[in-house]
Amino acid sequence: MSEAFIQYLRSHVAFSEEEISRIVRAGVSRRLRQNQHLLTEGTLSKLHVFVLDGYLRTYLTDHQGNEWTVRLSGPGEWCADKESLATGKPSIFNIEALSDSRVFLLNNNDLASLVPGIPLLDRLLDLMTLHHFRAAQHRIYIAAACTAEQKYTAFLEHHPDLAGQIPLNVLASYLGVVKETLSRARKKQLV
Repeated sequence: MSEAFIQYLRSHVAFSEEEISRIVRAGVSRRLRQNQHLLTEGTLSKLHVFVLDGYLRTYLTDHQGNEWTVRLSGPGEWCADKESLATGKPSIFNIEALSDSRVFLLNNNDLASLVPGIPLLDRLLDLMTLHHFRAAQHRIYIAAACTAEQKYTAFLEHHPDLAGQIPLNVLASYLGVVKETLSRARKKQLV
């Protein structure tokens, strides 16, 4: 088991060592290859995914076949389709590894079954939801109020080690711009 996940639990909620052990036993560590999918559109999301190392992207494909990256999740972050988890409806999203990655997976039903015996787990779930909400609000603000250059600058501030590691088309879809606009924004950063 990854010490990174245990450290995350210790730093966010005052779990006992026994409670941490129960949470860890409920999940499984898994390695993902680059481009491997954890979730595909049309399937039911059942997993809460904690990224140990590497990067995952959550994206959707529009009716014209264009991919739109809505979230990038790196080490120490959670990744999931919260709506599908909450409603039991098939996901509209895909989640794939942008690079070889390691994740810790917790099945939604298994996690829910732990809550009665570990009441503080509700606090962790609230923190996860709050984090997703804040990230979504930030993304909406950036998408609505910023120029391409500002979007790229914000991306570099939040993901400084990722810019050179992901394909240009993925980064452009995350920023909501076309590749040519992104190329111009990147050149302005270098000047």
